[in-house]
Amino acid sequence: KVHFADGAVNNSPDPYAKAAVRNGMRSVVFGGSMATPVTRMASFGKRPTDATIAEMNIRDFSIHESSGVDVAKRGKYLGVIESDTKNGSKPTGLDYLKSLGITHVQIMPMYDFGSVNEAGDLSYGKSGAQNWGYDPINYNVPEGSYASDSANPATRIAELKQMVDGLHKAGLRVIMDVVYNHVYNAQKNAFGQTVPGYYFRYNDDGSFTNGSGCGNDTASERKMMRKYIVDSVKYWAKEYGIDGFRFDLMGLIDLETMKEVRKAVYDIDKNSIILGEGWDMSQLPYGNRTIQPNAYKLADNNGVAFFNDSFRDAVKGKGDDDVAGLVSGNRGSDNLVMQNLYGCQPGNSSCTDRHYANAGQTVQYVEAHDNLNLYDKLKKSLPHESEENLKKRVMLANSLVMFAHGMPFFELGQEFLRSKNGNKNSYNAGDSDNSVKWDLVNKNSDAVEYFKALIKLRNEIPALRDSTYSDVNKNMHWIKSSDGINAFSVDAKDKTYVFIFNANSSESTVNIGKGKYHVHIADGKANGDDASKFPEASVDDSGNYKVSALSTAVLVKVAEKKNNKNSIDLEKVTEYKLHPADVSELVNGTVNPAPEPSPAPGPVNPQPGPQPQPQPGPGPVTPTPQPPAPAPVVPTPAPGPQPQPGPQPAPVPAPTPGTVNPAPAPQPGPQPSPSPAPAPVPTPQPAPTPSPAPAPQPQPSEHETPAKPDQTKPDQSKTETPAEQSEQSAPAKSEQSARAKSEQSAPAKSEHSAPTKPAESTPVPVAPKTVQQLNPELKGTLSVGNNNVATAGVVNSVRINLVNSEFIERLQRDGVVYAYAYIYSSPRLLKGADGSKFVTVRMVNGKPQFDAQFPAGYTGKHTVVLVDEKGNQVAWTDITVTNNAVSQQLHSLSATGSNIFVVTAVCSILIAAASVLLLRIKSHKRYRNS
Repeated sequence: KVHFADGAVNNSPDPYAKAAVRNGMRSVVFGGSMATPVTRMASFGKRPTDATIAEMNIRDFSIHESSGVDVAKRGKYLGVIESDTKNGSKPTGLDYLKSLGITHVQIMPMYDFGSVNEAGDLSYGKSGAQNWGYDPINYNVPEGSYASDSANPATRIAELKQMVDGLHKAGLRVIMDVVYNHVYNAQKNAFGQTVPGYYFRYNDDGSFTNGSGCGNDTASERKMMRKYIVDSVKYWAKEYGIDGFRFDLMGLIDLETMKEVRKAVYDIDKNSIILGEGWDMSQLPYGNRTIQPNAYKLADNNGVAFFNDSFRDAVKGKGDDDVAGLVSGNRGSDNLVMQNLYGCQPGNSSCTDRHYANAGQTVQYVEAHDNLNLYDKLKKSLPHESEENLKKRVMLANSLVMFAHGMPFFELGQEFLRSKNGNKNSYNAGDSDNSVKWDLVNKNSDAVEYFKALIKLRNEIPALRDSTYSDVNKNMHWIKSSDGINAFSVDAKDKTYVFIFNANSSESTVNIGKGKYHVHIADGKANGDDASKFPEASVDDSGNYKVSALSTAVLVKVAEKKNNKNSIDLEKVTEYKLHPADVSELVNGTVNPAPEPSPAPGPVNPQPGPQPQPQPGPGPVTPTPQPPAPAPVVPTPAPGPQPQPGPQPAPVPAPTPGTVNPAPAPQPGPQPSPSPAPAPVPTPQPAPTPSPAPAPQPQPSEHETPAKPDQTKPDQSKTETPAEQSEQSAPAKSEQSARAKSEQSAPAKSEHSAPTKPAESTPVPVAPKTVQQLNPELKGTLSVGNNNVATAGVVNSVRINLVNSEFIERLQRDGVVYAYAYIYSSPRLLKGADGSKFVTVRMVNGKPQFDAQFPAGYTGKHTVVLVDEKGNQVAWTDITVTNNAVSQQLHSLSATGSNIFVVTAVCSILIAAASVLLLRIKSHKRYRNS
């Protein structure tokens, strides 16, 4: 009982209760030990990227008869660890989990939740017997409906510990799904009963805030709520041996609380994992929200990882309607997927709203308990597709998850085409939709065996599990390819592995470079574990390899030994992408070295490796300099208080089109004159960066639960934020579908005359009067120089990182687009490089770019906006302008790589001449003295 000064008395459970009676309305106090401690797990690896996580629900796991679990244990804690269960000849349950080769299971809520009557009939299919449990009552008490005897408070404690211990003994670490962001019923909850008005957030009118969509939000920023959350995770980690925590709607929890959580759990277990949903749904100050743009602030102590919805939506398509992703035919997702395969590095166009410090902070996934299953989503996008092709598409998506840099995550059953009967919001839909149908393991055994091979290969290649972006860029090399193909290679000791993902519905050819390769995985099958028995790949004399439709190929190439380390093999010249002020170099070898990120201040910025030195070549061969690499874009957060500066963006890696780089295609407009050289040398192709693609916005979680027992759960999928729910309409859906269709494959070039330059008398389109009129969705879609720093009084190159598909279509069709650029605070027209009123947009190294003169005398913060000839906004960003004579000289020098080369060449000649002259003088002196 809680007595208040006004005489009121509340009957409340203890917020810190560790045991409770049925349905949790009264706490239980134990005297003495609470069952046997759980055996703690040994280390699974050195980095979060060494983990492979399978998500499961305790009831769904074994409640169906196909599980083979004893009837009394189905849907219970003990059903999870029953061994020797089968469906036909195939293992189910625990034995199946062990066979996969995973490191972790993430278990959906198993604390005491409020939506299931623990005293009711909990057998298969009974009404009200199933709920995922995202409606907390007692955070530190195990759920009673999963125990064999819910009336005995000790039973649930003992059996949950047995379950965790049994999983540990099977070699599986346990991540607990926790929901500290809201409660089941704020009025009846222990927080509201003990200290009314403290533990929750309130609007100005006194009502509960509802960022969660569940009727209330807890106030994690308040000291005692923060302390409660930290104390709770410490208790579960110590008492139950929990190895990690998945935070539901983590964006509602303040950054400082998550830092303390990460530190507390790390101090207990150095290998623990913390991950969560970083959707932006909070009223907290922007810089204090645990959201993806602030991820770099949580990099210490193994860091906090975030579910990467950019990868998810690019692979399978956004939302729960028929919008397609890469594996369902959307060619506009190619580059978006590739950038995510690199770990979604800050500075890439797909990651402008994500700011991870390393790949270990990104959870790569395409299916979780929310939204449509992968199989159901593909059926929605491709209603007439055959079952065989649907299976191929699922297997292709699974290979992308397992071979992407980051932390791979999947929902149990994703690998054997699990379906929830098309239910996108099945949190309380019952056992028919939610239970795991283990007979699918038999039906789709080929997909299961393939999935095991993917996990095994990932575990065998350390470079696939690189965590720092510097290591990723050093070991991973993009292979240039056509639409529908993503390909890269990774270095592993004396081998090179080539990964090719063909999302086309027909066989496709990709150039991987000349050499002898062996097939590890192809056509949905793995060729065992003995590399000596892998069949030789059919690679023609030009280095071309054919990949089957809707499949992934993994080839292995053993590195060839070189007799002369100082020789340059002109057929295997590769390209190294340097900083703008550096001289381009040609280096020998069969695999392209990857660019290292630029160093930047900040404790979480990956340290770059040493830059390679030029290799001496035979004779007076002078390499042709390469154009400076464009600087990546610093991600710009959504409007509002800005976050603190984070790590510098990592450069987008250059493509590796096999070992032979073809000559660059001619670009429209004047080309710089080549530098003279004593002997001709093949010019490596400029490094194209992936074409920009629309960046998916962080989206909210789906599994909100009612604040009141009789309230129905809102259908709030991850495709809309809470603020958008009230604005849902058919036109919005059709607009989303139209956008997805416009992101299909780029239109083929047709016979079309080039656009005419605007005449001097052509009216200039009217610019937005103020920056407040700019479209916030386009913020950050331009980038200038390094880190958006422009130089006044000179021509600056401006890159367009994210534009609408119509603009891109015009650019691809016409080769050039004439547009207009303005600089603010008050709009002033920026002149083109030739002094014209317009700027000329061209594709440069695979990205749209234009040159503009920035007016002399400008300094400080400004905004640059690009509009088309009709005044439609195309892109904009905030920049800093400097007016420094030295920086102008550096800008001018770096703008033409030939200047750098000429200076270098002249210096080399002068040094050589001086050396010869000095030798002659010394020789003459020796001759005279003798």
